[in-house]
Amino acid sequence: MARDGARVAVHYGTNEQAANETVAAIETAGGLAFALQAQLGTPGGAERLWAAFDACAYGLDILVDNAGILNDEPGIEHVTREQFERICAVNATAPFFR
Repeated sequence: MARDGARVAVHYGTNEQAANETVAAIETAGGLAFALQAQLGTPGGAERLWAAFDACAYGLDILVDNAGILNDEPGIEHVTREQFERICAVNATAPFFR
């Protein structure tokens, strides 16, 4: 998308280095990008992400929502209620309540 002229927002939860590397790769290829940090799945996380986006962007034309987490447990029978609620908060609640 950056090759086609889109300005790309790169969201990260905890890995700032990876986000900055992605921004650098986009810019090296001639595109425009910026990084945004917000911890999705926490109270106010999605709201902080969109507030940061609005402060840096000029509107939204395309949204690719690929935020998602999995659990490291070997099977669903080992997932705790807290882990399940975190998965739902990041994968479903945060993008829905933009």
